Amino acid sequence: LGIRMREEMRCILKRTTKKVKTAWGAVEVKIGILEDAIHNIAPEFESCCKLAEQHQIPPRKVYDAAFAAAQEGNFFDE
Repeated sequence: LGIRMREEMRCILKRTTKKVKTAWGAVEVKIGILEDAIHNIAPEFESCCKLAEQHQIPPRKVYDAAFAAAQEGNFFDE
């Protein structure tokens, strides 16, 4: 019998939110920044679901389009 113990470290990314255009409208995208470079991109699920419901398409289709637009750097301000 025994107990394993270890220490863990966590790096917290700077976060910002921007919008990207898709064929169905604007989607909010969360951006994680590490050392002044984009490290992670995640479309806001609720934003994707709202557009998907309006256009009667799967949320994944909107999510994928928003992710691709964000990877290309197609951000805009409203």
